[in-house]
Amino acid sequence: MTANLPIVCVFNGFFSRIIPRFLNFSFKNIMEDAKSLQVSALERRLDEAERRAGLLAREIKAIRYKINQLRSLPSLSSSASTTARTTETATTSNFIDLSNTLACSTSGVRRQAESNGTENVVNKRAKLSENSDKVIVYVDGACENNGKLNAKAGFGVWFGHGDERNISKPVNGRPTNNTAEIQACIAAIECCLQKGQKNIHIKTDSEFTINCMTKWIKGWKKKNWKKANGEPVINKTDLETLDKLCAQSNVQWEHVRGHRGIEGNEEADKLARLGAQNYKPN
Repeated sequence: MTANLPIVCVFNGFFSRIIPRFLNFSFKNIMEDAKSLQVSALERRLDEAERRAGLLAREIKAIRYKINQLRSLPSLSSSASTTARTTETATTSNFIDLSNTLACSTSGVRRQAESNGTENVVNKRAKLSENSDKVIVYVDGACENNGKLNAKAGFGVWFGHGDERNISKPVNGRPTNNTAEIQACIAAIECCLQKGQKNIHIKTDSEFTINCMTKWIKGWKKKNWKKANGEPVINKTDLETLDKLCAQSNVQWEHVRGHRGIEGNEEADKLARLGAQNYKPN
């Protein structure tokens, strides 16, 4: 028993040094793993919250759009007088121009505003600036059932009433609202560059797109198109295309509030919704 005592002491000394180190190392690993799991869980919750916020924003946008549509309808008395005048004209000329009748009914509010001298306030149509060659263009994206399997998305680009440059197309690729918003900007800049116009003023209701191009894209490119959490940037391909086009032009970004009666935004939204109806999944 006495002969084995030194061996026991050696083992006791060995374990007294090794075990605490091992336990301390294991504890650190456990804490790091726990922290990583918590971060991952919070990031998933954040992504889900952002997705729901996007859906709510689209719903709010659609409701405001319908409200503005109803408010813009002419009153019954106005419609009756318009119909009477149209009938009288038809009797004398034996011809009814239905397109002019519809235009008279739907643009009554705008014509009244112009007659009151407020054309510069309500008429936000895209046009060339009188003092420069800058092109003002409204863009918008639309997506039905955003985030779902049966989603349909399209984009609209509006330069002005009857402008041949106006665009209404379905998106190419993933049918999401963000995809549509980005591709609308791509189409607008491509159209301007084809016409030799490099000074472009883009008006959009997508804060996401503006933030991508003015705040986030530099960091993403430095990190090889990875977000802060290490995940890849979802719209990388479209953003790369948009970034290259911006490098070939002088783009000024402006955020406008969606469906607040701004004519250019409303017209771009109509084109975007029409483009979404033509979407066909690949």
